[in-house]
Amino acid sequence: MLLPQRHVHEVLDAADLDALVAEMPADAATALLCVEARSEACHRSLIAERVGQRYGLTVGHVRPAGAA
Repeated sequence: MLLPQRHVHEVLDAADLDALVAEMPADAATALLCVEARSEACHRSLIAERVGQRYGLTVGHVRPAGAA
């Protein structure tokens, strides 16, 4: 998904990922939820991707049955 650079700067870059990761328990899974049918169409997946890259965490997506 390619977002306009302004959107990335004003919305996604403003997310405090340090605070988000600090709240994640070390001994359990954390879920970020969204109602979009396609994970690549939501902000949650973009934040999850950044968290995975910056903090070396594994990210998986739970999709509805039959979804690609």
